[in-house]
Amino acid sequence: MFPQAPVLWVDSGEFSGDNSAAGKFQTETLLEGMSRLGYTAANVTERELSVGIEQFQTLAAKAEFPLLSGNIVWQADGKPVFAPATIKTLAPGSWRGDAPLRVGILGLCKGNAGFLMRTSDDRKVVIQSPVKTAARLVPPLRQQSDLVILLTNLTAPEVDTLLAAVPGVDLVLAGDGELVSDNMASPPRASVMYAGNQGKRLGEVRVFFNHQGLSQVIKNHPFLDSRFPLDPVLKTFEDEANVKINDFYREAAATETSVVPGQVLPQSLFFGAAECKSCHEAAYSVWEKSGHAHAMQSLIDVGQEFNPLCVACHVTGNRRANGFRNIKLTPDFANVQCEACHDAAGGHMEDPSKPYGKLDENRCVSCHTKDNSPEFVFPSYWERIRH
Repeated sequence: MFPQAPVLWVDSGEFSGDNSAAGKFQTETLLEGMSRLGYTAANVTERELSVGIEQFQTLAAKAEFPLLSGNIVWQADGKPVFAPATIKTLAPGSWRGDAPLRVGILGLCKGNAGFLMRTSDDRKVVIQSPVKTAARLVPPLRQQSDLVILLTNLTAPEVDTLLAAVPGVDLVLAGDGELVSDNMASPPRASVMYAGNQGKRLGEVRVFFNHQGLSQVIKNHPFLDSRFPLDPVLKTFEDEANVKINDFYREAAATETSVVPGQVLPQSLFFGAAECKSCHEAAYSVWEKSGHAHAMQSLIDVGQEFNPLCVACHVTGNRRANGFRNIKLTPDFANVQCEACHDAAGGHMEDPSKPYGKLDENRCVSCHTKDNSPEFVFPSYWERIRH
């Protein structure tokens, strides 16, 4: 609708991988990908620091956009570890106005009075109150900006508390788990948007100005499904990163050892679907024809059978007791077998008369999340595997 309008890409935080080797690869890939897309800024939260403050600083230094946080600070002097805010100036002609448009962007993460992280030289990092930090940082940013945006991972009630205490914010772009919502507020009240997690939804905000300033904010939540074609260059980049992760864990698998059953409580032992078949032949027959029985093959087909970010929902007893370790070491526990849903059968094998294996939809959605299985509807999916 407005092809000449400038576009600013931002992230509210919690975008990084975890502290595993795969998570670090993932974070590095995401930061490079965001740089390639031309991101304007991203918020830093406690999750990003899970790799260690120095490790993340090293990764952040490679990013071609500022990583922001006003309330992650050095304990000794209270100075921020990252830039608290940035101002993006849009020149006349790059937008429909005849003067520069200054967009101030502030980053704040959830408060955590108990957070303390040390560097290798024993400097300490803490997290200050987001409300108190905002009260200090928003007024000067407001004076220097025509539009003030807050990037944060605060919950909706926490955002309400902050906005009630600190005037001057025009737009809050937030992330809090799977929450997808906005308040559709009109200026001068700050407008708030939650765009979900895992990057599966795009929080799109269109901002309009008139001669008096900010006049309208329109928000949308497009789901990035098959309607949106993949960028071939970035898809190749993503595939190459996934290959690196898979290859890393393939090499690590060569030195891994399985858990000896004698080291595990009998009731926690996994046995595999073949053992279940002797008593539950009809159920086994249904399972054998299902996608669950071939779940690992879908990863093998795309070269991701060692990637822990994918494997957990394609195997049985992942990293539990004597369950799945890797496809070479524990092939008998590949695929989504009976115990992946009904849990370890050790106790059931000891005494079949005891209650065992009852489950409901909650067990399914641990893997069939809205992001991983957007078309998942329990009644229809259950009919495919009813037994």
